Amino acid sequence: MSTQLDWAVGIGKESSYGAIASPTRFFETEAKMDHKITKTQGRGVRPGKALGSVARHAVTRREVSGDFDLDVTSKGFGMLLEAALGSYAESTFGDGFTPPGSLKLFRGTLAATDPMPSYTIWEVVPFIGGANGPALRFSGCVADSITFDLKPGGFLTAKVSWVGRMLAEVASAPATVYPAGDSLLGFTNAWAYLIDSSTDEIGPPGASGDAWPRPLGENSAALDVKEFSLTVKNNLDGEGFNLGGNGHRSRRPVLGKREVTGSLTVEFWDNRIPAWYRNQTPLSLCVNVPADDYQNNGLSILAPCVKLGGDTPKSNGGSPATLSVPFDVLDSPEWPTPLTVWYLTGDTAP
Repeated sequence: MSTQLDWAVGIGKESSYGAIASPTRFFETEAKMDHKITKTQGRGVRPGKALGSVARHAVTRREVSGDFDLDVTSKGFGMLLEAALGSYAESTFGDGFTPPGSLKLFRGTLAATDPMPSYTIWEVVPFIGGANGPALRFSGCVADSITFDLKPGGFLTAKVSWVGRMLAEVASAPATVYPAGDSLLGFTNAWAYLIDSSTDEIGPPGASGDAWPRPLGENSAALDVKEFSLTVKNNLDGEGFNLGGNGHRSRRPVLGKREVTGSLTVEFWDNRIPAWYRNQTPLSLCVNVPADDYQNNGLSILAPCVKLGGDTPKSNGGSPATLSVPFDVLDSPEWPTPLTVWYLTGDTAP
């Protein structure tokens, strides 16, 4: 390394909770993991001693947390999808569709059972002047949430939040390796569908004759979406600091009741969205984000059952009116999973 720009962030999937894993993926994100110490002071006092005693001041808990905030790429992102959703595997296209070149289709869904996978996160932050700093190794890291954002003129971004077990400082980290030939997923070629699921449905990749999920009916039109956001919260429990753990979490965090929410900013072309909100109509949402070079690879988010929050149309000072539309992703007995993220990529494995 030679400058302060040469930090590195990599992760490896652990074979068991807290078992150190060498990094197999490196990401272009800031090094933002943190180690929090909780200290406790004894209650006793002695004559002539105005302050708490150093002999009765001790560390009682050590916690790891932090975020990855990055642009989503056409290669290498699958490991983060697996971490955040829990279930991730290679899938097939509908209707015998064959993807171009060597692209593979992976399907991420919300894991229905514990445990969520755990990872070792490696960070190297150079000293001022660019000399190699020590490698910080955060083991037992489990993804607590992921947020996708897409705005005009930008790229699809993702923020993954972690909770972890232990920090160790080691002399060096394994050499960095990044995917070759990857590209970013951009706003330019993206599109979104929000349809009444009582009259139409969205087919999987390949069902409409190309690589992207689309409505199967003939009357559904893409929305004029300006901004899109979706957040998956795993709501991991905060316990597990038990006897024998030396202040660290002694077991893997377990899933709580998940929440999947999001928002759309949509130009006000007609009255469908206000009517859907007032009637609380169950809808299907699909957002497709191809790579910016439009080489057919990219990412699709499919939520087959959503209900909208409200926004009444309002004037906008002479500018085109927009609607700010929050939504909740819900579980429906008509669908096998409430959320699917399709990743069409040149990767051969997560």
